[in-house]
Amino acid sequence: MDNQSVLDIAIENGAIVLRKPFQSFRAGWREAAQQVNALDADIFLLEELENLQDEDWVW
Repeated sequence: MDNQSVLDIAIENGAIVLRKPFQSFRAGWREAAQQVNALDADIFLLEELENLQDEDWVW
């Protein structure tokens, strides 16, 4: 269990099952956002992301 003190315990088909805790999909996001913020740069992180309907928007 990688020396972790937390684990998930379940009973499946009459057996006790031990697993590593489920890691959130957003694990590490806070730290990553803080690193980007520390750059103090006005950058768009998803500039490659487009929606097909973008040309219909009026800004």
